[in-house]
Amino acid sequence: MRKFGIRHANAISHTQRHETYWFEAALPISLDEYRYLQLGLSLRFGPLSVGMDKLMH
Repeated sequence: MRKFGIRHANAISHTQRHETYWFEAALPISLDEYRYLQLGLSLRFGPLSVGMDKLMH
C-alpha cells in the first residue's frame, strides 16, 4: 500500500554576491539531496537582469 503525503527535497545552498549601484553578480551553488550539485548565475546591469539556474546539473 502506498503512503500519501508531501515529499520535500533536502537541500543546502550558498550564494556568493557582489553588487554596486549599477552592477550585480550572483553565483548560487546548491546541493540537492546532499548529492546533486547545481550551479546558477545571475547578472544585473542597471535595469537589465539575466540569469539561469542550471549552468551545471
